Amino acid sequence: MKVYSSQTEPLLEHYRSAGILVPVDGVGEIDEVRQRIFAALDSKN
Repeated sequence: MKVYSSQTEPLLEHYRSAGILVPVDGVGEIDEVRQRIFAALDSKN
């Protein structure tokens, strides 16, 4: 958790500030999550 807090968490704010962070709910069936991921990717293209 220390590594996450020090190395990954700051990236979230960087990408959020840049307007390119898209949260995706990863809970559910694999196909449902896959569809959400693809929809998030499509929304940025």
